[in-house]
Amino acid sequence: KAWSDCARAMMEYDKANVKRWKEEIDTLLVFAGLFSAVVTAFLVESCKSLHPEPAERIIALLEVIAAERRNSTIESGPEVDTRFVPADKAPLVNALWFTSLIFSLAVAFVGLLVKQWFGEYTAGLMT
Repeated sequence: KAWSDCARAMMEYDKANVKRWKEEIDTLLVFAGLFSAVVTAFLVESCKSLHPEPAERIIALLEVIAAERRNSTIESGPEVDTRFVPADKAPLVNALWFTSLIFSLAVAFVGLLVKQWFGEYTAGLMT
């Protein structure tokens, strides 16, 4: 009789704890999802700094064409540098955005795993 009373009390205690933890994980998952969405928006904009501006390259090529049409040499015309070098901090900033997104998605993944484990745990409890 004492063991069954103790087991019943422990099951109620476990169910209450698991319910509270599930609610906390639900909140964490919502936050992780919203955070990932915001970071993705910033990441999309930040990635643009790693690529050359298409208009600048078109302008440089048009200047070369105009110089050739005037029968002048490219050396006497404007210098055309087709290489693109991003700003000094752009790769670092993008790496940090990607790292933040990866961590946020990893937290959401772990939260889902823990929530599934809670489901399995509560299914194993006697009712």
